[in-house]
Amino acid sequence: MVPVTEIRRLKASDALDIAALHYTAFEDFFLTSLGKPFLTVFYRSILNNKNGIGIGVFIDSNLAGFAIGTMNNSGFYKALIRNNGFCLALKALPNLITNPGKLRRLKAALLTSGNSSYTDTPSLLSICVSPLLKQAGTGSRLLREFEEMVNVNHGSEIILTTDNLNNFAANQFYKKNNYSCVQSFFQGNREMNLYYKKL
Repeated sequence: MVPVTEIRRLKASDALDIAALHYTAFEDFFLTSLGKPFLTVFYRSILNNKNGIGIGVFIDSNLAGFAIGTMNNSGFYKALIRNNGFCLALKALPNLITNPGKLRRLKAALLTSGNSSYTDTPSLLSICVSPLLKQAGTGSRLLREFEEMVNVNHGSEIILTTDNLNNFAANQFYKKNNYSCVQSFFQGNREMNLYYKKL
C-alpha cells in the first residue's frame, strides 16, 4: 500500500508528537537533554504564540518532519518565558537539579542572539526530519513549505541560526537552499552562524 503523505500547518495540539520526533532525531542536542516534557511545553508555547508558525509532514497520519518558527523574532523568546516560564522551568527541573549548569546554558540559548540587525524578522527556529524517513529531499521540501507560509503571512525574508562547529551537514543544507551566512556570534561558549534569505 502506498503511504499517504500530508503536509499541513501545525497546531499546539501537535506538540507531543513534535517533542517525540525532536527527542528521537536530536539525541545529542541541549534542549533534548531537558527532557520530553520540557520539549512538549516548549513547542506548544511557540505554536500558541500569536507569531508562532509551523508546518509538518505526516505519513500515514504520523509526524515525519516539521519546520517551526516565528513571524517576528523581536522579543519572541522573552515573551515565551514571560508567559510560560514557570511551566518550562517545572518540566526542566529534574534535569536542572542534576546539572545546574544547564540553567545558564538554557538562558544563553533563549536570550542570546546575533540578530540585532534583523529585528521584527521571520525566523526559523527548528527544522527536523525523522531519521527513519528514506525520502530524499524532505528537509528541503519542508523548508520551502515554511518559506511559503512566511510569504502567505506577508513576510519577505527569513533568518535562522545554527552551530558553526561540527555541523557541516546543516550549514551545507542551508547554503544549498540559498541561505547566506551573514554573521557569526557566540551563544555562551557556542559559535553560531546567522543565515539570511530574501524571499
